[in-house]
Amino acid sequence: MADKKNTSGVCELCGGLGVRLVTDPETGNSMAAGPCSHIIRERLEWRSAAALASAEIPPLYAEAGWEGYHVLDGDTAMAKRFAKSIGENPIPPGRIIILEGRTGIGKTYLACAIALEQAKRFNLSVRYISWPEMMRRLMPEALTKNQQEKMRDDAREIDLLILDEIGVEKPSAFSMRNLYDLIDGRYKYLKPTIITTNENLLKWLDEQPGEAGDIGRRISSRLKEVGERLSWISEDYRLELGDKHRRGKLDEELESAEKELGAEFGSALRAWILAMQEARPEGRVVVGSLTNAVQSLVGMVEEVGLEGTLQAMTQEIGESGPGSPPRVGRAKELARLWSDNLAAGDAT
Repeated sequence: MADKKNTSGVCELCGGLGVRLVTDPETGNSMAAGPCSHIIRERLEWRSAAALASAEIPPLYAEAGWEGYHVLDGDTAMAKRFAKSIGENPIPPGRIIILEGRTGIGKTYLACAIALEQAKRFNLSVRYISWPEMMRRLMPEALTKNQQEKMRDDAREIDLLILDEIGVEKPSAFSMRNLYDLIDGRYKYLKPTIITTNENLLKWLDEQPGEAGDIGRRISSRLKEVGERLSWISEDYRLELGDKHRRGKLDEELESAEKELGAEFGSALRAWILAMQEARPEGRVVVGSLTNAVQSLVGMVEEVGLEGTLQAMTQEIGESGPGSPPRVGRAKELARLWSDNLAAGDAT
């Protein structure tokens, strides 16, 4: 039943007492039958907020969610569907979710989105741990033995743990032993875990040399038993998002220039951009470079006039080709030369 409050903000179900009242069938008197629904809800919200505050999720990902993960291609669409299905349903006890793929595809973001959703839906305690950072803290000289044991206990017993960046550090028997103890401990405590890695994790664990490899293969065996993997290949997610933002800025600059200086100039700007892109058919043209070119060409109009700028742009585009993009500096020289010739002709 939804909470009901009157105009003064007092709960109509309990009259502000905080307890649910029922009538004793034998005496007809009112009696308490547990906390009111709004008290239960407030307690759950407080516990959820407290759990999130202690999760140590980096500020960059503190509000990670499905809406914030932008689909760029088929792989990112698949990753989002997978993460959403995990996050919105109870994770089986002891399950290990492995998100693997190269740097910059949004693994940590999705791991945090899953954890935050689980905390809110199922009132779980969650914790984010950077594995390389934990390894530094577990070195003998970093913390006291008691502090290190507490860190291990907390990581083992938290409801849902994110282990970020497994495989970034140089593997050793020390790091592998700690990783095995943590994964095996959480498995025995029936606690789910989310792992992110740039590696093909099972292969990476199996192929380590020496003692590290012996322990790695034991970890791999455990992961094969209880792990659920998602591996995806995509363009660099952060770079693509940055380019998406910069493309929006480029479009704004083009629209503004066309509105202010006319359709002919707008068409010339688009031809210039196309020439820049075609000059590097095998490479990547940074979107910011296109925006800077547009801004510089607009500035040329103020300096030498619209007609001179158009003449120079047309000539420079015509002389461009593979490996030789149109250059704003050269266009400025042409525009000034055209302007000077025009002025000399007028003088005669």
